[in-house]
Amino acid sequence: MMYPESEIVSAEFNWIKMPYDDVAVLKVQFKAVGDINTQYWLRVYRNGEPYEWQGIESRNAVDGLVTGMMMTSRKDIDEEDDDDVLKEGDVIDIELFTISKVMGDYLNSLNNGDYNGNRMFEGSYCLGYFLAAPISTTQLIYHPDQIPYAK
Repeated sequence: MMYPESEIVSAEFNWIKMPYDDVAVLKVQFKAVGDINTQYWLRVYRNGEPYEWQGIESRNAVDGLVTGMMMTSRKDIDEEDDDDVLKEGDVIDIELFTISKVMGDYLNSLNNGDYNGNRMFEGSYCLGYFLAAPISTTQLIYHPDQIPYAK
C-alpha cells in the first residue's frame, strides 16, 4: 500500500544550551497524514552524504503537525567529532517518507542496536527492507552565525 505524502512545512536550526556547549538542533515540522498509527522516516544528508535519520510517529502530532528534532553540531567544532560536525556553508538536504508501522518497527529496532532489525520478510536469510513511499524534500544551508537560540 502506498501511503499519502506528507508536506514539510518548516525546517530550521536553533541553538540550545547544554552543560558542555551550545548545540544546533534541527527542527522539521510536517503535516500529519493518515491516522495516529502512520509513521515517518526523516533522513538528513550533509553535502550529499547520509548524516542522521529518525523514525517518527503520527501520535506526536499537535494541531495537525508532526515535529522531528535532532541534535546536530556543537558550537565549538574543535570539540566535535568529525562525523557530527557541521561547518559554515554545508548543504543540508532533508527527505521525509510516509512509512508503514512495520517499516517503523524495523527502523526502531535498528536504532535500538538490533542491527539485523525486525523481520519484514518470511524465509531464511532475509535482511533489509523494500521501500516504496512518497517523498517530501527541502534544503537548508548551514550558517551557524545566523542560528537563533531556542525560546
